[in-house]
Amino acid sequence: MIPIVMRASEEALNWCEVAARRQHGAGRESLADHRRIIVPAALPAIVTAVFLAVARVAGETAPLLLTTGENRDFALSPNEPTSSVPTLIYKYAWSPYEDWHRKAWAAALS
Repeated sequence: MIPIVMRASEEALNWCEVAARRQHGAGRESLADHRRIIVPAALPAIVTAVFLAVARVAGETAPLLLTTGENRDFALSPNEPTSSVPTLIYKYAWSPYEDWHRKAWAAALS
């Protein structure tokens, strides 16, 4: 998610900076005073980038959750079903144990 959001945010801020420079006829040194204008103008594009990144992550994770099955153990041979990190995060996050919740957060943030 981070590369998608960062790249889209960079493009939105650059576009708004160029637009502000054209509108006000200002150089780069006087645009420092206009940051309060540029960032709010780019905010809708940044929020859209966050939504698109979340949708992409959900779209890539959903098939994995549906195809890995219910196995939480490591496979001993290539013929056995195996679990994946998103599956473990999902199962641990919905468990009734507080310790498993912490493990799910640790796996999700790593």
